[in-house]
Amino acid sequence: MNLETRLRSTAIRYLSSPGFSAGARKRARLKRRLSGRSPEIHYFHQVDDPYSHLAVQKLDALRSAYPLPIHVHLCAQPGADYLGNSERFDSWALRDAASIASGYGLRFPAAPTQPSADLARAANNALAALLGSDGFAAAATEIGELIWSGIKPDEPSAAGSSGDGQSAVEAGNALRQKLGHYAGAMFYY
Repeated sequence: MNLETRLRSTAIRYLSSPGFSAGARKRARLKRRLSGRSPEIHYFHQVDDPYSHLAVQKLDALRSAYPLPIHVHLCAQPGADYLGNSERFDSWALRDAASIASGYGLRFPAAPTQPSADLARAANNALAALLGSDGFAAAATEIGELIWSGIKPDEPSAAGSSGDGQSAVEAGNALRQKLGHYAGAMFYY
């Protein structure tokens, strides 16, 4: 093993060590306390991500289990650099989510299809108006079941809603990037 390989291996072991993780958490808590902010959780929901469809089904249980505010944000799929094999990612994620859902007591359509851009846009528009509400998880689950089955959800009427999905996704993407995350179904504490 050459010196460069040994150094890289040592760095990876250090960065993935329990001690490094504990130190990073301690620094983050100190930084939050010094800023005067209260602890909070951010959840990033990507409507056309099968893992987000599973995660949102557990959102209300998390709210019940932890006495912290949970802020929900819509987001889009990350760039190809974050997907591993970007040509196969969607089919692999779909197959994975479908196979694990029942093991966690979650629902996933029996014959899911990757939602089209039109279905994702409609879902984001429908959910944008619900981002701050307690009903987000139930609505996202219902809408997810529709779009994963190829059915377009009802969008809010232009006169009666602030459901601007594109703006909500752009804001969620910006925050997700600022916090150092890259995908949907992510929680940031």
